[in-house]
Amino acid sequence: MSYRVLIVEDNPITARMWKKRLDTEGYEVAMAATGQEGRDLMSQWRPDAVLLDVLLPETDGLTMCRDWKADPETAAVSVICVSGFSSREDIKAALAAGCDGYVTKSADALPSLVAELDKALAS
Repeated sequence: MSYRVLIVEDNPITARMWKKRLDTEGYEVAMAATGQEGRDLMSQWRPDAVLLDVLLPETDGLTMCRDWKADPETAAVSVICVSGFSSREDIKAALAAGCDGYVTKSADALPSLVAELDKALAS
């Protein structure tokens, strides 16, 4: 079975890089560049997991995560926050918003991203 992963990331280069890696890992991937596109794809496409940036056009990722986790239709979807913010407070805020994991964006973050995604989908 192939898991469906929604990437919500406003940087097109980053989003394509993540998609390419997840494609090679066998995931089915959709991408959204704004908060509204992410919300629309969540309700229409029904992913198993979301890789979610914090700073997005139209809304922030943590608000989206709180909304998804409060909705019985989407509460079980694994949400991994992927952000350039790396302080302990940033990570705590993401986990408090309902994120199931947190990966700090960096040039070598792809292996960590895939490992965190695999872990979230296994639970």
